[in-house]
Amino acid sequence: YDGSEPNVVVPSMVYNKPVVQIEKTFNGTVYDPDATPYGPFLEHADKVVSLTIPGTVKSFDFEYYSNEGKTSPFTSLKTIILGEGITSIGNWSFLCVGNLESVHIPASVTSIGDYAFKGCGIEVLNFAENSKLTSIGDNAFEGTSIEKLILPEGVKTIGASAFVDGVLKEVVLPNSLETIGYPLLLGASRKSFLGGEVETRLTATLDTTKLAVKQGVLFVRVHDVKENKMIIDLYS
Repeated sequence: YDGSEPNVVVPSMVYNKPVVQIEKTFNGTVYDPDATPYGPFLEHADKVVSLTIPGTVKSFDFEYYSNEGKTSPFTSLKTIILGEGITSIGNWSFLCVGNLESVHIPASVTSIGDYAFKGCGIEVLNFAENSKLTSIGDNAFEGTSIEKLILPEGVKTIGASAFVDGVLKEVVLPNSLETIGYPLLLGASRKSFLGGEVETRLTATLDTTKLAVKQGVLFVRVHDVKENKMIIDLYS
C-alpha cells in the first residue's frame, strides 16, 4: 500500500482471487533486511489511523516491520478491525502501537504470536464468544495497559512474560490452561482480599492453596507452613 489514506482496508479479493495471507515481502520478493525498512504495504504507515484485515486472510506476519527495540511504523494507528476467519496473528505484528486502545480477537483466531501487541496502549482486550484461541505467545501483551482480563476457555498455553510489565490487576484463567511460560508462585496467604481479620484467614488461605495445587501451581508462599503442607500433600 503506497497511498496516504488514514483508513486502510485490505481487500478480500484481488483479480477475482481471495487474499489469504500477508507475508514478509518487499516489492514482491522475500524481504531484504539491508534494504529500505518498510515495504510498499507500509509506504505511509505513519498516516494509517484504522486498519481492517478481512477474514479471508488466514494469517499475517509483519515481523520485519517491527524489530525488538524499535517503534512500529503505525505511529497513528488507533483501530484494528480483524475479520472473522483469521486464524493466526503473527509475531511482532503490532509491536509498540502506542495509540491502540482496544483489540477484539475474532473467534476464529487460534494463536497470537510472540510480541504481537507488546508495548501497545491497549486498555481493553476482548475475545469473541466461542473463541478457538489455544495459545498466546511469549511477551504477546508485554507493557500494555490492560487491568482486567478474562481468557476464554480453550486456551492451553501462555508464553513466558506474556503480560509482564503491565498494570494487570485481575485475571481469570480458563480450566483448559495447561502451560505457562514460567512456573507460578502464589502468595495469597492471609491477604486482605480473603476477607475478615488477619487471624481468621487461615481457612480461606488453605482453600486457595488447594485450588492452586489442583491447577498446577508449583510454589506457594504461606505463613502457616504445617497446615498448608498437609493440603499440598493431600491434593498434589
